[in-house]
Amino acid sequence: MMIVLLGVKGVGKTTVGEQLSQTLKASFADTDRLMEKLIGKGALIITIYNPFAGLLYDLGRIPFEHYDYATYGVNSLNALHVNLLNLMPEKSKAIHYAHSEGGILYNRSFEKMSEGEQGKMQRHFYYEGIGPAERTPRDYGIHALNIYSDADWITGWFKGGSNDQYDVKWVRALSPAHERVMYFADHAFFAKTCQSIVKDSLNEFNQRVGFYVGNSR
Repeated sequence: MMIVLLGVKGVGKTTVGEQLSQTLKASFADTDRLMEKLIGKGALIITIYNPFAGLLYDLGRIPFEHYDYATYGVNSLNALHVNLLNLMPEKSKAIHYAHSEGGILYNRSFEKMSEGEQGKMQRHFYYEGIGPAERTPRDYGIHALNIYSDADWITGWFKGGSNDQYDVKWVRALSPAHERVMYFADHAFFAKTCQSIVKDSLNEFNQRVGFYVGNSR
């Protein structure tokens, strides 16, 4: 039997859990302590994948997110970011990958934060947007980079160019036609181009700061 205690921060989940484990003579696992242990070993990697299967739903939601409406996705990501920032040791670094609409979610999450929380993001988080539907300013983290395939006909028109506020990088399309969206747009996250971007980025990031992989794939 497994008992899971749910509740907002500070309501006493750990205290109750420890008492229950003693009463029931069962083992107890505190997810906060587990996260502190894992995060302390290196960087945490967050991936947000925006599947093409949800395109019509996304198109209905994206305009609201563009104009700062806090959707469920924005609020959920913001809660995740803030909780992770509270757990991360000062020297720990993280990298956040966002694909397509994920770039908008990251931006709105950052903008919802307090000045202190934004400062923590700028000390802890690297960001890379892969075909993001909205560019992320370079100071929305330690550094933010927006990467587009030169054959991304879905979000490529959001790219703009590098300037004082944004860093933008173009990469050559590698995905064969059958991996592309509708056989022409090199935007699919699991296609060769995007996966090559992530692989190269992870190798570079690992050389720079290292990260903890554990048993994850």
